[in-house]
Amino acid sequence: MAALAARSASRSAARVSICWWFNLYVVLSARGLAPRCRLIARSDSDEAARKLRQAGADQVVSPYVAGGRTMAATALRPLAVTFMELLGRAATSERQR
Repeated sequence: MAALAARSASRSAARVSICWWFNLYVVLSARGLAPRCRLIARSDSDEAARKLRQAGADQVVSPYVAGGRTMAATALRPLAVTFMELLGRAATSERQR
């Protein structure tokens, strides 16, 4: 039952990301329900990321940082990024079969 609740909480976190404190609540709740589950949270600032890690998130992802890194990589190494995108698409299509 606890695993089902933790899965439900993680799905809610993926769908609804109102603000960082909501993610903080989800991380705390999921960690309490399933201490061994891997928690990945979304953050819009360094302060929120720090607090989410303190609450028990194993990984904190910032869409702004990820987007910035992709833009920089595309500007510096466009062929490498294109190649990586092709690999990602191939892996996704393999999983869908």
